[in-house]
Amino acid sequence: AYNNSGKIRLTARDSVLNRSGTSGNIYFFGPLARFNVACGYDQTDETAFLTMLSAIDVYDQEKLNYNSQVNTQRLAWNLGPLTDVALMPVSLPLTWDDGKNYVWLKVDRPAAGADIGTFTFNVLDDADSSKTGTATVNIHKSSALTAVALLIETFSPQQSTKPFPMAVKAVDVNNAVVKTWSGDTTLSIVSTLGDTETIYPSAISVADFADGVYATTTARIDVPATYTVTAVSGALTGVFSPLYVKPGKVSEIRLTVPPYAPLNSPFTISIAGLTADGQVKSDYVPEGPIHLKLNATSTGYLGVQFVYPEDFSGGVATINTQTYNKSQTIWITAIENVDNLKNTAGPILVFGPPVRLVLQPQPDASANFYWNAWFQVRVNVLDVNGYPVANFSGDIDFSALPGGAPTATDPTILPGFESQFFDIDSMGSQLFYLKVLYSTPASPINLVLEAENAANSIADVTGNLKFLKESVFDSFEIVSPTSGMAVPKNRPFPFRVRAVDNFGMPYTLVASFPTLTAELLAPPGLTMFSASPTSPLEFLNTSELLLVGNVDYAESSTATVRFTVTPEDMSPAGDMVDFAIIEGYNIKDSVYQEIATTTFTNPGRYILSGYVSPGTGSADIKFTLIDAIGEPVESYGVRIASSGVCTPIGPVVSFGSSRPIPGGNSLSDHNLWYRIHVVFDYQFVPALASETILHLQNSTPDGYPASASVLFDGMLLEKTTDLEQMRPTSFAPQGWQIYSPSRERSLSGEYQYYEQ
Repeated sequence: AYNNSGKIRLTARDSVLNRSGTSGNIYFFGPLARFNVACGYDQTDETAFLTMLSAIDVYDQEKLNYNSQVNTQRLAWNLGPLTDVALMPVSLPLTWDDGKNYVWLKVDRPAAGADIGTFTFNVLDDADSSKTGTATVNIHKSSALTAVALLIETFSPQQSTKPFPMAVKAVDVNNAVVKTWSGDTTLSIVSTLGDTETIYPSAISVADFADGVYATTTARIDVPATYTVTAVSGALTGVFSPLYVKPGKVSEIRLTVPPYAPLNSPFTISIAGLTADGQVKSDYVPEGPIHLKLNATSTGYLGVQFVYPEDFSGGVATINTQTYNKSQTIWITAIENVDNLKNTAGPILVFGPPVRLVLQPQPDASANFYWNAWFQVRVNVLDVNGYPVANFSGDIDFSALPGGAPTATDPTILPGFESQFFDIDSMGSQLFYLKVLYSTPASPINLVLEAENAANSIADVTGNLKFLKESVFDSFEIVSPTSGMAVPKNRPFPFRVRAVDNFGMPYTLVASFPTLTAELLAPPGLTMFSASPTSPLEFLNTSELLLVGNVDYAESSTATVRFTVTPEDMSPAGDMVDFAIIEGYNIKDSVYQEIATTTFTNPGRYILSGYVSPGTGSADIKFTLIDAIGEPVESYGVRIASSGVCTPIGPVVSFGSSRPIPGGNSLSDHNLWYRIHVVFDYQFVPALASETILHLQNSTPDGYPASASVLFDGMLLEKTTDLEQMRPTSFAPQGWQIYSPSRERSLSGEYQYYEQ
């Protein structure tokens, strides 16, 4: 027997085995003492109004287990005999839930008399009429006035996701219902934090109103908070505040554990109660203790095996004192038996501090290893029980040492790989790449390897490993493009990659499929980037691949691109190259104008001429052929030096220059001009070139003490009509002319010439 109210838990303990168990909450209620009755004070004749009944026991606590028949009873009517007033229904529906019952009541009053009458009524337990609850309301006549506001009737608190009753009434200035009113109405809610959420329904149609009232038992709010509810229909508004919406019922529990835990030392876990939408139920307190149970393969003990209701705050229990006494991987299951809730979390890797390092050559110590060739070793960092220290990180220092005879006296690890970092996410075991060098030509020899973590004073040394000084595949090399090389955008270029052995010589691979990746380094933000060739590369009985590369993107811009070749199983054996992508052709110190190759379909003789001021350097005018990868392959032209002496470029028919022509210029070393020309025969052959250009170039040698620029003007390319013509025609509207229509520069900073 128990002689008090409230809730208790029972604990049973076996003192011999030191085992105990605790019950869930046991609630104790006293006999029913009364009812609390809540409803709006202003009500209207023959209009249902919402009423909330609460059962209260003799200890003045809500009697959550009450579920009995309750009836209504008239008590007083101030405008006449009590028999003039009817209260319906007499027997209330049996819809009790946790000691509360929502009911709809209606009062029928006489039409005569004052507009407002005061009515008092009782609710009473059907089995014991002495257990009652009383309420008083003003009963208005039906209003003939205009509606001036909307009145929202409901009760606070409610529970998220759980339907609750609500009414919206159109009322006049006296809060009497205007039964003739109806209208489309919106409902909205805003929390005390300013968050706008959704109430259901959020829209009420005209048809949903009956006699000026909308009533529902299925209103719903899904997000817990304290709200202001607003109803709006045209100029009419109404507000209900505050409406506290509690978190919904607990749907599941969530156990949170760390990925790692220290052996025999405290670590933190937490348990939270969740509602159906996955949110933490901020008022969750379990009905009994939650049992923490290990998975079946665990062989140790948890320091904390029960989480109690009093450990919860804000719906979460945080345990900072959990421990485990074995080095192993565990899962923990939280079991709440009252509501039959369960959740498993893990894995948790439990381990102690690092006390041992194990070095394992791959695939094993009996394998053959090769001079100057990549191989792998695995380093394991273990605790006192030989279990991996999963969160270990730090420097691992490698060294190669002489072994048993025959051996080398000067073995070293390839510079840059003597010290490598052990990553924290390696779970206590990590592969490293090494390459060993030594001078002796003898093969095979014996060497030993050592790995050390100085911070924890742990190290390991292998036994004798056999090293051979024989040819074996070592790495890939990207031969073309070379570092810093420029290739034209969206034009083919040769991509050449080869396999080499540990002596740097080509090495034939029977079947290898390295990965090729292309990365845009600069500038950022280029769109529609594409690159070829694509992965994987196929080395089939070959040491070298020559493929067609291409890089493209939407913008008109130069760029820097990185190509990386990565072997299937030995990443340091790859290679990478950064190269530039340029607009146009692979020519420098030049301006040019593309000329359609169809111009030269038939064989003909052409004369290229123009005015040139070479300053103290030299300048070329030429007709240049461009191949499929943007490289110039042949030119027909003439070069003029600062002295006025001309030399031919390519297989030309003739060339020449006028006398010096003085000309004013802002550049002091460009006061002399020459009209130079070149005559050549040409027919376009697709096998020899892909494009043709008119090409003007500053040919001053690099480092030559000359002016920084050369000047061009009045360029003319013409097809002769007479094979005897060896000089350009004067400028006239005949033939093909090249001219500069403006002084504006192109995007690349050059002057452009156009055909006319």
